[in-house]
Amino acid sequence: ERINDLEELLRLAMDGRQSQIHTNQPGIIVSFNPATHTASVQPSIKGRVQKQDGTVSYEALPIIPDVPVSFPGGGGATLTFPIKVGDECRLSHSHRDISAWWQSGGIQQPFESRMHDLSDCVAHVGIRSARHALPGGSSNSSTQLRSDDGKTVIELTNGQIVNIIAPMGMKITTPMLTVSGQIVAVGDVTGGPGNISLVHHTHKDSMNGATTPPIPV
Repeated sequence: ERINDLEELLRLAMDGRQSQIHTNQPGIIVSFNPATHTASVQPSIKGRVQKQDGTVSYEALPIIPDVPVSFPGGGGATLTFPIKVGDECRLSHSHRDISAWWQSGGIQQPFESRMHDLSDCVAHVGIRSARHALPGGSSNSSTQLRSDDGKTVIELTNGQIVNIIAPMGMKITTPMLTVSGQIVAVGDVTGGPGNISLVHHTHKDSMNGATTPPIPV
């Protein structure tokens, strides 16, 4: 009865075609090339395979090579971050072949007529499964650029304050640093060729030649 049912045959045919249409799915970074901004990605959702005897199994989809990785950017500036093996990502599959665009940019004619193919995708790193949620969760009151462990943070608060937490220190390389406003240092400040301490330095009085004592702390 099912074989002679036209509606059932059409449904099976549509289901079979739909199973080959890729839109969005999670993935896992297998390798990353920072020079080309591309990665090899293992899709995280297994594919459903129905065998000749009617039994069904689920098998891992093939690793996708040369997947362009999306970094937030525009206007001549880009936010990049190190990508490690095992990082999770979201694979966004194109409805057309993106090979020509990936090679040359601009507006291109597709090489092939394939649609929603597994290989035509872009990886957006940052999506997380519950297992890999950030320790302590994300801040719901400020914007943060942070390490996953939360120990190093650059934070923009809603109170118009920028907080920087850097346990191992902070370095600024610039020919000149201009600050408009007051500078308050809780610890010592050193500077100059001799790495002179603001707290512990001494100097001679120009009037009587006496040496001034260090500033008490």
